[in-house]
Amino acid sequence: MTIGRAGHSGVVSAPAELHHRVLLVDDDLEQREALECFLGTEGLDVCCASDGQEALCVLRNGRRPCLILLDLNMPGMDGWEFRRRQLLWPQMASIPVIVVSGHAEVEAVTRAMQARVVWRKPLAMDMLLRAIGEHCAGH
Repeated sequence: MTIGRAGHSGVVSAPAELHHRVLLVDDDLEQREALECFLGTEGLDVCCASDGQEALCVLRNGRRPCLILLDLNMPGMDGWEFRRRQLLWPQMASIPVIVVSGHAEVEAVTRAMQARVVWRKPLAMDMLLRAIGEHCAGH
């Protein structure tokens, strides 16, 4: 299943009853708000966190997301530490993670993170929607 609007990059709309939830973790407010707005218009339920500590609180207190979009370089708890703690948490370890970072060597520095997908910013929105559809299928 793919998520998006009909006519938008050839992607078919997600049925309204699915309400896929994505946790977006990024310290850049402007990028986070733009991506939250875009994903929201695509029919996704998006919750946001500005660092890894806030993301752990969202996981602890909110509805479980079907996917986490994770930046790496953030003040406070960075993406590596968040992912390390997520993998140690049995109830949350299986949530797939897509790493999205401006780090020049993002593929090399994320090998041990067990991320489903690793991309360097800026993102191609059609690829992101396709990946969300693939990883949220069945949720």
